[in-house]
Amino acid sequence: MSTTVIIDDNRELAQILSAELVRRGHTVHCAHTGQDGLALIERTAVDLIFLDLRLPDMDGTEVLEPARSLRPEAEVVIMTAYPHLSSALAAIRGRVVDYLCKPFTFDELTPVLQRARLNRSRHLQVVHAKEAGSAPRDIEMVGVSEAAKALRSMISQLAASGVRAALVTGESGTGKELAAGLLHVEGPRRNGPFVEVNCSAITEGLFESELFGHERGAFTGAIGARRGLAEMADGGTLFLDEIGEMPLACQAKLLRFLDDQSFLRVGGSKKIRVNTQIVAATNRDLKTMVAEATFRGDLYYRLLVAPVAISPLRSRPEDILPVAAHWLTRISG
Repeated sequence: MSTTVIIDDNRELAQILSAELVRRGHTVHCAHTGQDGLALIERTAVDLIFLDLRLPDMDGTEVLEPARSLRPEAEVVIMTAYPHLSSALAAIRGRVVDYLCKPFTFDELTPVLQRARLNRSRHLQVVHAKEAGSAPRDIEMVGVSEAAKALRSMISQLAASGVRAALVTGESGTGKELAAGLLHVEGPRRNGPFVEVNCSAITEGLFESELFGHERGAFTGAIGARRGLAEMADGGTLFLDEIGEMPLACQAKLLRFLDDQSFLRVGGSKKIRVNTQIVAATNRDLKTMVAEATFRGDLYYRLLVAPVAISPLRSRPEDILPVAAHWLTRISG
C-alpha cells in the first residue's frame, strides 16, 4: 500500500483524484496550500506526492525542494494546466518522476503510477538513511581464489585500523556494498549506525541539507530542524555509493567535512562534530575523471588513503561455484 499526498488548491480535483487513488489501494492525505502540504509531508511517511504548480501561497516549484529534503525517498508527480511553462521543466529536472497535464483521465494516471512504483522500488534502499541500527552481522565474503583471500585480508586489516575514510572500486555487481559493510562490522564503530546514501539520487541543491541537515527556517518550507546523514551516522559509518556521480560543488563540501569531521547545519551557527567513518564506492574511473576535471583531485587522493579494489568474478573463475552455492543456500532458506 502506498501513502500519497495531494497538494492542490482545486478541492474538487483533489477529492476526485483522492477517491481514485484510494480505490487503487493508496492511503491519501490532501492539502490545499504549499505550507499545509509541507507540514503534512513532514509528519507523514510519504511514498508519492502529487503537486500542483500553482498554489495560493507559493509556487509549486518552491514546495518541491523542501519536500524532497523532508522526504527524499518519495516520488513526485507534477500536475499543471500549463505544461509549456519553464517552471514545469525545471521541476522535472529536480527528479520529478512524471507530470500530468490538467485535465487528465484515469487512463493517463495508470502509467504515471506504474513509473512511480518502479522508480521507488529502485531507490528505496539507497535514497534515504537506514537508521535502524548497524549493518547486518552475518555479512560473508565468499571466495576461494587467492584474489578473494587477499581482498578479505586487506578489508579486515583496514577495518581493524579504524580508518576514517576508504574508497571501494569495482564494476557494478562485484560487491562494493558488501565490502563497505565488512569495513563497518569489523571495525571499532561496529556498534554504531550504518547509513547508506546513493549520491546520484540527491540533486546538487539538496546535497548540503541531506548530508548536514538544516535548522528551522533555513529555507522555504524548513518548518523544523532536521538531522543530516552525517549526524545520523555519528559513531558509525556513512556509505556514499556512486560517489563518482556527486556534483563538483558537493565534493568540496564533503572534503571539508573529511578534514575535521565537523560541519554546520544549513541555516545554523553551531558547529557539530561527529565521529563518522566515510566509505565511498564507485564503478567509475575516478583517476580519469580527475584528469578530465569532473572529479576533485584533492578529494580523490583523500579517499585513496585506504583503497579497496574488487575484481569481477570472470577474472577469478574458481570462485564461481562457491558463490553460486552460497546464493542457492541463501535463496532456498
